Amino acid sequence: MRISPITPKYNYSISKQPNFNGDKKSNYDKNESISSGPSQKTIDFIKAFSRNARSLANNEVSIKEYDFQTGNLKRKTVYKNGSTNIHHIDDFDPKTGNLIKHTLYYKDGKTILSETKYDRITGNRIKDISYNVLLGGFDFIEEFNSENGQRTKLTWYYEDGKTIKFIDNYNPVTGDFINGTNYRKDGTLSSSSVEYPDEKMNITTYYDNEGKTITYLESYNEVTHTHQFFSPDDKPLDIK
Repeated sequence: MRISPITPKYNYSISKQPNFNGDKKSNYDKNESISSGPSQKTIDFIKAFSRNARSLANNEVSIKEYDFQTGNLKRKTVYKNGSTNIHHIDDFDPKTGNLIKHTLYYKDGKTILSETKYDRITGNRIKDISYNVLLGGFDFIEEFNSENGQRTKLTWYYEDGKTIKFIDNYNPVTGDFINGTNYRKDGTLSSSSVEYPDEKMNITTYYDNEGKTITYLESYNEVTHTHQFFSPDDKPLDIK
């Protein structure tokens, strides 16, 4: 399901600051009020320029929203080149001040390209989501351990954005590969693999076209870098 930005129905008190490009006069009037609903938000509208330096993020414009209770930053929306096209939105936990979500938009400024989510306590990244902007669905979803930031799971999708291509699982402490499962475009099971770190061995199991019956197994020795093949009843096979 595609996620579209929501236009909030609020009253806005917008303070527009000078553009910091060396001009003494601001391009904006301060304390401009726009009434559009039953409640009130405070937003800082800042043009991001830097004197004698490259303009920040291609002369982008940002809107900052603050939490009423804590007064801390809650959301920052950055627009492309001062237009109404959104470049990205950063959401913050108003209590800890930590970034909790970074939403990046496609070049049209409306379609979400990717989302990165963070743990509100540790600040560590917990999930990356890349969306298929052409067909809908996903490109991939990557998950992380909130305690140490190590990758725990990677789910990759086919071009349709719906069918899973493979799922890999990782050790949440070390980030090392544990096991993985591969799928065909029709959704049937293609193969699965398991890592045995103590034996320095990886075992891959291959399945028939229906994804139900094991056809053969492959072992890979990570020390000698050699492959061996076996039938489901553990008989050696000569496969090249």
